[in-house]
Amino acid sequence: MRTAEPGWTATSLPAPDRAPVAAHAVDFLIDMARTHRGELVLAVIGPATNVALALKKEPRFASWLREISVMGGSTGLGNITPVAEYNVWCDPEAAAEMFGCGAPIRMAGYNITSVTGTNEADIARLLAGREWRATSANCSTSISTANASGWASTSPRCTTSAAIVPYVLEGLIDYRRCHVGVELNGRLTRGMTVCDLRTLTPEGRAERGVGEANALVAIRSEARALIDQPCWATLLDYP
Repeated sequence: MRTAEPGWTATSLPAPDRAPVAAHAVDFLIDMARTHRGELVLAVIGPATNVALALKKEPRFASWLREISVMGGSTGLGNITPVAEYNVWCDPEAAAEMFGCGAPIRMAGYNITSVTGTNEADIARLLAGREWRATSANCSTSISTANASGWASTSPRCTTSAAIVPYVLEGLIDYRRCHVGVELNGRLTRGMTVCDLRTLTPEGRAERGVGEANALVAIRSEARALIDQPCWATLLDYP
C-alpha cells in the first residue's frame, strides 16, 4: 500500500477480488455505449481524458449515450486554483471536448460537493457496523484529518455520489440549464468551467449570447436530507 501523505491516517484496505477489465478504457466505453444505445448514463468522476478520446475515436459515441453525469467543475470557487476544480484542471482540453460533444450533460461541481458530506455522527455509525463499513469510516476519518490540515471544512464530502444521486433520488439537487465553457488559455483561469448563470431566454440562450445551453448545472443540494435518505441510512444502519 502506498505510504500515506502527510496529514493522512493510513487505512488498510482489503485485497481486490476482481481482475482488471482486459479492454482499453476507451474501447470499453465505446463498446458499452454501442451495446446500450440510448440507455447508458456515463458517470465521469475524474478527468475526462478517456471520454474525449472515445469521442475522437468513435464519432457516434455521444449520440449513443443517454446522458453524461459529471462530478467536476464549479460554478464559482475552485479547489486547485481559485477558479478551477481538480478534474477539469487536470485535462481542460478533454473537458472542453466533452461539454461540446452534444450529448445531454448533468454537472455536479465543487460548489455542490464541497457542502455535501457526512459528519462525525455518521462516521461513528459506520464504525459500529460490519468490517466493510468500518473500512469506509476509516477512509472518511483519513479525509477529515487531511482536510483539517489545509481545508476550511473537515467533513468528508460525498463527491462521487453527486454524479449518481439524481438517478436514484430525485429532487435533492437543484439544477439550472445553461451554457458551460472551459477556459483553455487564461494564465490565471485555465481549467475554469465558465457557467453562464445569467438570465436565460425560454429557448435556453443567454441574454447576451454566450452560447446555447449545453448542460444542467447543479446549483444547490439538500445536503442533510440527501445523507438521511433511505439508501444512505441503509449504508449507515444495516447490521
